[in-house]
Amino acid sequence: MFTELWEPWRSSAFETEFSRLRVTYAGEQVLELRWNRANNFSVVLFKLGGWKTAL
Repeated sequence: MFTELWEPWRSSAFETEFSRLRVTYAGEQVLELRWNRANNFSVVLFKLGGWKTAL
């Protein structure tokens, strides 16, 4: 399992720039969440499977 968190590095990031959390399991992306400073949140990808038990 591989987890990646990406956030804009500067404090003056635009409201449209997003942060992202990605989870990859067995070489396949299984979860991606995005959010930004304008309080927008979205589930970009969610795949059911045995990866949840590894958490």
